[in-house]
Amino acid sequence: MKMTPKTIALSTSALLGTIGCFLPFVAGMSLSKLSSGPGYNKPSMFMFLVPFLLLLALGGLSAGLSKRVARWQGIVGALFAAIIVVFLNGAVFHGKFAPMGFLKIFSEGDIGAKLVVVGGIVALVTCVLAAVKPDPKN
Repeated sequence: MKMTPKTIALSTSALLGTIGCFLPFVAGMSLSKLSSGPGYNKPSMFMFLVPFLLLLALGGLSAGLSKRVARWQGIVGALFAAIIVVFLNGAVFHGKFAPMGFLKIFSEGDIGAKLVVVGGIVALVTCVLAAVKPDPKN
């Protein structure tokens, strides 16, 4: 049995996003360094790491067991990926909710921010596609 493109996209985007959580995010500081700094409205590494780890588990489940992304995996994965995108658009980075704030983070952020944005967006698109049109059963 061969893995489907959705399985590969979900697993790869979740892995890239997970790795991005540990790399420099903005201004040469990682998410863990940003969260330990002064202030009250700041991002936490776990805001992004937990949803990416759950997406990675869904991708591993689809890659290891069924070699496809089922509809339920697409629905659950879309919820986790949407959480990531909402956090990227949120007030912790911009001071207010910015509907396209992830583009600003992508353009102004370091390599970690770019990986988190790309991983979150690709995972969201892949999971929505899997929810709408799941891979056929093998």
